[in-house]
Amino acid sequence: MTFNQAYAKVISVSTPYPASQNLAPQAEIENSHEMFVGLLTGIANHEAKLATTAIIASQPDVWFSETSLWNEVRLRQGDNPGWIPDRRGPAKYCSASLGPIGLVTKGTTRGERGNVAAYKANEDQPDAVERGLALSGTLMEWSLEFPEVSLQKILGVTASAGAFRTPEVRYGILKELVDNIGGPMSYMDIARPLLSDDIDERNIFASIRELTDNNTVTTQLIDSAENVTLEITGPYEYRGSGLRLDQMTASGQLTYHAIDLLWELDQKVITFDDLATAALQIDSDAYLPGLRQYWHYGSNADLVNMPNFKPVERKMDAPSIVALSPVHSEAIKDLVQRLRTIENTQTDLQANIKAAKEIISNTNKMAKLYAKARRFSSNVTGQEEGTEIVDSQILNIVVNAGQITTKGVFEVMRSTGRPLTEERIRNYLSKLASAGALSQNRRKLDASKKREHIFYSIPDNDTK
Repeated sequence: MTFNQAYAKVISVSTPYPASQNLAPQAEIENSHEMFVGLLTGIANHEAKLATTAIIASQPDVWFSETSLWNEVRLRQGDNPGWIPDRRGPAKYCSASLGPIGLVTKGTTRGERGNVAAYKANEDQPDAVERGLALSGTLMEWSLEFPEVSLQKILGVTASAGAFRTPEVRYGILKELVDNIGGPMSYMDIARPLLSDDIDERNIFASIRELTDNNTVTTQLIDSAENVTLEITGPYEYRGSGLRLDQMTASGQLTYHAIDLLWELDQKVITFDDLATAALQIDSDAYLPGLRQYWHYGSNADLVNMPNFKPVERKMDAPSIVALSPVHSEAIKDLVQRLRTIENTQTDLQANIKAAKEIISNTNKMAKLYAKARRFSSNVTGQEEGTEIVDSQILNIVVNAGQITTKGVFEVMRSTGRPLTEERIRNYLSKLASAGALSQNRRKLDASKKREHIFYSIPDNDTK
């Protein structure tokens, strides 16, 4: 099947938001922390939301219709705009994000053909509006100072399947990493202080994986089989629990014979690779995943199953370590400091408010800000290019690679500035495979591990 053949197979209320419906009730934002979390999850994760907030909050007496707000966004970018969003886009930010967290209220204003829906700064929540304006100022400053890293990728989308919101989890993770001075952190080091009735380990681990994908953090998986050095404490002597040696699995028997061989060679302190090498000398068809299982027995404190082993060195107890990416470490530390400044109720916000007003009055800065918002938005990319173009780009990557994993496609697209997430790429690949444009095959990258990876290829390349 040629590339072309493969591609062909894919082919109005006038009153403010009622407190019980769209607008968070006063009681929910009286607490300073809850107010901050609302701002963090509502506007901090997108440059265009911040700019919309600044435009409205800096003009508290003005009612903005859908059209007038869109015109503000367009005109404030000058003659060379970075991105003109959909006409309804800024107003959607108001209804979906700024309204529910108390920043704007909804009403009507006079239009060319009568009254139309409009939004203005919520005078019933002046503290929220002031802090929202300050947050927009400091984060727009940050975004312009660090053009190669985006709030959208760092804080993630607001929507989530659970009771929590992703930006809150991401901020918690980054604070733990920024505050850590004791060396690398494990997943659980980070997760433990963040766990709540709404946030569990899976939520935190998912965010760490996504932060790793966009190079905000680095993650190193620690393989316990490779992380431990063991000592053989005596010659071959099977003392298993309730079984004769000949009743053990083939891997169990081979493990003991390999231990005996290493002892005879006077090789007492060994790594997993040493054990595997000895086993392969005895049986060239040795099943390494089974051997690895017995190595794990020897790594445990309870050595009933492997009495001939004694742990000598364990590099790290944690199954993984996480750290800020060196590439973006400065940007992340600065971001966390700025967010903490807004979170602190004792902070004088006037400098941040001044920054917000200055940025939205500077056409060059606004154009840069919106260009960045578009560049890092996977939603905008998909909408503007269409799925067929993305399909074609992915198929080209597969053709050039011959065979490639989802992670491989993601890395290629990231290197060319594409903002698609690994999960979205996985969905594209799955759809292309279902349509017959791609083939899938599973294989191991490491013969000693059970995990298999899916490789995608153009059908004619399957055997290459």
